Parts: sequence; C-alpha cells; structure tokens
Amino acid sequence: MQQRALRFHIHYPWNGARRRYVRDFLIRLRSGKMMILAIKGQDSPHNKQKRQALNAWVEAVKKKSGFGVWCWDVSFEMG
Repeated sequence: MQQRALRFHIHYPWNGARRRYVRDFLIRLRSGKMMILAIKGQDSPHNKQKRQALNAWVEAVKKKSGFGVWCWDVSFEMG
C-alpha cells in the first residue's frame, strides 16, 4: 500500500503577500484523530487569518479520502 503525504505549509494571504503557516504541534489523539494545535499569546487579525486558512486546509483534507480524521484548535493560555 502506497503512503500518501500531506504538506504542512498552509499558504494564506496577508497584507498583499502570500504567507506560509506552519503548525506548532501535530498530535495523534487516542481516538486516532489527528489534531493540529496552534499556541498563541494574544489574538490578532493576522492570527484570525491564519485560523481561516487552517480551517480551510482541515476541511479540504476531510473531503479527501485516505488521510484519516483531522481537527484543529488554538490555545491562548498555558496551564
């Protein structure tokens, strides 16, 4: 069986430029679901744009077969 690879550079527009988002953590949950976790100190319009791109990426992966179940979350607080 051939393995399929996913790219973790999620491109998104910001201030007229194409930027690249790289996730902070990739976690395989006990359920088998894959979670992309971002850690942020404070929210900002730039972070909101990244989340929109991350959500679009996860939704696209969900529609493709063979990559399992995916989700994402953002943590603004530690502890």
